[in-house]
Amino acid sequence: MNAGDIAGVARTYGPDAWLFPPEAPPVRGRDGIRGFWAGFLRSYDVHLTVGADRVEGRGDLAYVAGHYRLETRPKSPEVPVLAPEDGKFLEVLKRGSDGSWSYAMDMYSANAPAK
Repeated sequence: MNAGDIAGVARTYGPDAWLFPPEAPPVRGRDGIRGFWAGFLRSYDVHLTVGADRVEGRGDLAYVAGHYRLETRPKSPEVPVLAPEDGKFLEVLKRGSDGSWSYAMDMYSANAPAK
């Protein structure tokens, strides 16, 4: 995310993953999620810091609950400035047949109410 690598971000999601962004309908599938993040990363330089508060798993499923801080800088004057955001996330990961892990479900939201 910090490198602005849209393809790299998309590869962290499984082909049938779901993304649950705040104040928006769910985004389904790696291609849809790629499109969601592409719009954001084309508009902003991003500095995302995450911390895992709890990680647990059994077999081929695991979850991570944590917190984040998102700071952005618009890439052009037409793009609105966003205030830094502190929030929380819950991710469910699934191990693939090749042994690699990818996001199956990804949900995040800001700690402060939307303005």
